[in-house]
Amino acid sequence: MLTDFASEYYGILSALEALALFTGMLLCMEVGRRLALKKGELEDSPGAGAIDGAVFGLLGLLIAFTFAGAYDRIEARDLAAIEEANAIGTASKRLDLLPAAAGVRLKALLQDYAGARVEEYKVIRQPESHARAVAHTAGLKDALWREAVETCRRETYPHAAPLVLGGLNQAFDNAGTRESLAKIHPPGAIYVLLYAMALLSATMAGHRLADKSGRSWLHRLSFAAATSVTIFIILNLEHPLFGLLGVKTLQLPVNEVYSEISRQP
Repeated sequence: MLTDFASEYYGILSALEALALFTGMLLCMEVGRRLALKKGELEDSPGAGAIDGAVFGLLGLLIAFTFAGAYDRIEARDLAAIEEANAIGTASKRLDLLPAAAGVRLKALLQDYAGARVEEYKVIRQPESHARAVAHTAGLKDALWREAVETCRRETYPHAAPLVLGGLNQAFDNAGTRESLAKIHPPGAIYVLLYAMALLSATMAGHRLADKSGRSWLHRLSFAAATSVTIFIILNLEHPLFGLLGVKTLQLPVNEVYSEISRQP
């Protein structure tokens, strides 16, 4: 879980983190170069290529693993948002099974609940406002459920009760699933290992690029930039609602269903 400060400034912090990695990799390449020049190791030692290949291969594997995992989690969150929106839409339609007066009351509460869910994601980068929005949503959820249960007990439509209550329960369950998916992330040790391997690879690259005639800035900058930018994108995919990439697809389905039920008479 992100702290309040990290939630509010995650995009900037991830950019600074990538910049620090970029700078660190350049420094490590310079360290590797100087070590090679100091010891006069400008020719490859026996077996050095195999070790270099193993280290660079492990770095590539870690980047591929974290990138694929972050992208898969975004897809899962997208699907959860769609399922929540569909469940809210279905619950709204099933309220038509109740008598007009009861259906209108429950639809108004459901509309308020959907609006509160939209508001949660609008203020998700503002910890205090988000906490209030979450509490407001929980209150509306409880009020909607109590009203639905009382209505189904009161009205003489026995076949409507399972559909109405089942629809609302599905909407609430999908919202919970969506919130749970947002909390799933790789262990911090994965990122520590990723950064460590990036810096180690940079040191070894600097060692191999060592040349008395000068520094190969094209290779240095390209390697450091490609690695740090890729990790920056991974960090922003991992927390799409907080990062600088501005992934909006996670919010669209519930926004759309809220607009739809708000237009209903």
